[in-house]
Amino acid sequence: MRAWTFALLTMGGGLSIASTAGATHVGVSYSYSVDRFVLDRAVSSDFTDEFNGTDLSPWLIIFGNPSESGGFAHLASPGTDDDFGYPVERTSIVLAEEGLVGSGDFTASSEWASVLPEAGQLFWMNIQEVSAPDDVFPLRNHSFGIGSDGVNYAVFLGVSDDADSGPGADPVSQEIFLIDAGDLDTLSNIVLRATFDDSTDELTFSFRIDGTNFVTPFDAVSVTSENVQFVLDAASAVPEPSSFFLFGTAAIAVAFGQTRGPRARSSA
Repeated sequence: MRAWTFALLTMGGGLSIASTAGATHVGVSYSYSVDRFVLDRAVSSDFTDEFNGTDLSPWLIIFGNPSESGGFAHLASPGTDDDFGYPVERTSIVLAEEGLVGSGDFTASSEWASVLPEAGQLFWMNIQEVSAPDDVFPLRNHSFGIGSDGVNYAVFLGVSDDADSGPGADPVSQEIFLIDAGDLDTLSNIVLRATFDDSTDELTFSFRIDGTNFVTPFDAVSVTSENVQFVLDAASAVPEPSSFFLFGTAAIAVAFGQTRGPRARSSA
């Protein structure tokens, strides 16, 4: 496996997110499913959702029309139009936690079905720092997931600030970690994990694709707000391109897109 760090200059400035609620594109097709989400808290009761019902609650819907059935949360098309510097369609859900940071260590894990993203598509788990659990715009986003250009697969970690710009992003850092093709021979459910160290106020992200070994490709990132939101998200470029260059400006824009535009609505 190899890793690259991209200069922020490739962004050409901050993102301007212009979302259109409810709009979808004919021909865009994507489907990624979450088998399990676990929040392991050090000083309070744990939370586990195996999505065994038909109601996404306590998750709220941000984008698209996600659903729960067959033991999965389905993040699939049709989604909602969004703009990551180029048009995308996306589907996402959110879970808010009040006072989590500063209350001991915690680990959040999302386990996804063993389906790799198609060209121009990606799925990710985002940890958003917020002033209050129901805030519309986060103070900082930590977005960790997997994307593809149709040939290569890569894990990314994008960090962005929203404190001074409302829905416009202020990118802080972006890293891409290329997955070697040989590591996909034993593909199992894909786990995206975030571990918070209360003694350092830092998050460390790791992933597992073989059912056994976690890989930690990036350095830890700092967290300052005590309230966080966990977002599970999937998106596809629109229209679906014949060639999508994951390791260019477009992919960096994707990682910094986060959850802007229409805010959470009931999952019922």
